[in-house]
Amino acid sequence: MGLKNLGGDKMTKRNSKGILVVALLVAAALMVGLFGSTAYSADEHSYVVSEEKALEHATVYMLDAVLTQTPGLEEWRGAIVNPEPLTIYDINGKKLFYEFSVEKNGKMVGTIKASASAELGPSVYTFEIGPRPWDASTAIEKAKELAQEYDGEIVSAKLVCYSYPKIGVMLTFAEQPVTGEKRRMIIDAADYSIVPDKKPEAEGIGVWSLYESIPEEEKSQRMAEWERADKFVSFVMEKANSMGIEDLTGKPLSEEELKSLEEQIVRVRAQVTLGVPLYGQTNEYRCAVATAQMIARWYFVTHTQDHIANVMGCGWTGGCTNAQQLTYYRTARPDGLGKAGSSLDTSPTFEEARNEINQARPLKSGVPGHARCCRGWRTYPGEWLYINDPWPVNQGRTYWENWEGVTHTNYIYVRD
Repeated sequence: MGLKNLGGDKMTKRNSKGILVVALLVAAALMVGLFGSTAYSADEHSYVVSEEKALEHATVYMLDAVLTQTPGLEEWRGAIVNPEPLTIYDINGKKLFYEFSVEKNGKMVGTIKASASAELGPSVYTFEIGPRPWDASTAIEKAKELAQEYDGEIVSAKLVCYSYPKIGVMLTFAEQPVTGEKRRMIIDAADYSIVPDKKPEAEGIGVWSLYESIPEEEKSQRMAEWERADKFVSFVMEKANSMGIEDLTGKPLSEEELKSLEEQIVRVRAQVTLGVPLYGQTNEYRCAVATAQMIARWYFVTHTQDHIANVMGCGWTGGCTNAQQLTYYRTARPDGLGKAGSSLDTSPTFEEARNEINQARPLKSGVPGHARCCRGWRTYPGEWLYINDPWPVNQGRTYWENWEGVTHTNYIYVRD
């Protein structure tokens, strides 16, 4: 039962009615809550998930995605999740993610962000395709070099998600002896730029806390979601044990084991993707511009980021507002994209993104301070969007993102 995608990985003629429906993985028995006790520890009310438990979740979700032939993850078949993750912190200092590398024949083919706390909700946030576009040890050393101009002792250097999904290094300095002031500095892990320690304006640069973005009234719901994910993981692991696969996390599964697991746990699901190319933003401000460049290319329009920024009116050194982005999308060709029906949605839902993709229309997906291109969706377990992210600068990255874990600020629909 092979999968299809709309447009493939190339710019080809598209059928707007093309929707792929995939029948595969995960048993209906999964809906029954059969499994054991709480799988995290309450640490000062942060509900910390252990690395071992996060590894189980990352591995099972990876196998699920592979067995359903999820687009972009073809190279992950027969891969293993490296059991030694990078720990990524929130800017408030709490553990946020364990980022595991996915490896095949000694080569990194992707990474997986798993939650380090059950209060985040989804236990797995992203499947990120290809090698990690930054190096942790190099980023930390570069950050320390940049901090030499500061008069103060560095007391900690941590990897942080400073403005989801962007990763940086947060340096914390010793308190000032007279004032008791605490200082920190955040450096982007990919381009080593110093990040302004303020909330981002429009779609520009700045920092915000993913934990602090979760409304208090949502926390119990998110905890319940993590528990459901843990039951799913327990079900798959028990099923694997019954087949003689004692440790899913211990080694890459053989093709025979993968096929046996696929036969044992089957559920109907659906997914649709569009073949939108990935472009990296040319500076730290140009996420919205690069997103527009990707969407324009889907419609066979080729514009440089300089051109798009000029039409939007946001220049080189500032983020673009949604109104400015709509100016480019609505402006007649050849200067703009000529999509006069383009519109802004400030209360986005998963269903709305799915409907756009089903009509072969990629869209802008906004999170606080950042713009990305949404080019696909999939369901079960959970709801996922397929994202072309223009960060890091001059690189970009494509990943599957769990809808429920992310603060979605807006969509821009690009329509005639």
